[in-house]
Amino acid sequence: MSTQPGSPADETAGPAEVSVVIPVYRGATTLPALVAEMAALT
Repeated sequence: MSTQPGSPADETAGPAEVSVVIPVYRGATTLPALVAEMAALT
């Protein structure tokens, strides 16, 4: 059984994978804080 966009998720499905694209503008100063914030969500 496949789920359609907008339909309830199948409770037997595994975790979803999410890709994040991070611009590198001022990455030396902004990236560590962003990575720490995202790590708290996993």
